Amino acid sequence: MKLSIMVAIITMGFWLGQFLYANKEGTLIREQGRVQMSFLRNWAVSAGIPSIFLYLNLIILDNIEITTGRFEFLKYLVYLFFGGIISYFLHRLWWGHDENLGHVFPSWEASGRDSIFWMRDISKAGWIHFVFVGFQAAILIWYVFSSMPSGIVILVGIFLGVFVVLQTIQAQVIQSGANLKLFFLEMAGITLVTVIKL
Repeated sequence: MKLSIMVAIITMGFWLGQFLYANKEGTLIREQGRVQMSFLRNWAVSAGIPSIFLYLNLIILDNIEITTGRFEFLKYLVYLFFGGIISYFLHRLWWGHDENLGHVFPSWEASGRDSIFWMRDISKAGWIHFVFVGFQAAILIWYVFSSMPSGIVILVGIFLGVFVVLQTIQAQVIQSGANLKLFFLEMAGITLVTVIKL
């Protein structure tokens, strides 16, 4: 089986796992009464994974060079390690903001609102999401350090830009308001990587 197809199946497996656990935990829809930011209201996840990251992973992994050698697997472990670090810091930054009470953080009760114990507030659906973000970040790190046809580089930039726009609209409409500094920083980063890779 091609790596891109295998990763596409894994990507949708992450999405399905989050969906099923969010439903079981009462965080799938806001009307279940448990959370403010339900799985379906978190457009960046509920719509972003099947409509953006699925295709993003397919086009990246269909065009990436897979190197094999005695110690080449270490490079992939490093990508996964740094992907996990990125997921850790992103989720740590989200903790403590009431608009993020949802399938990732169903409440602030398990931690006792103590930031040292923030990981206790993550639900099972949230842990699946946590691992997915690390997995996705690892793929993007691999992409950054790999040669790629210019047409694919442009497509990846467009997909990531659409995701950032979706995430920003979600923050404005559903959450407490969009952070335009973050929006422009993310768009500048995507543009910079795209230009360098071209």
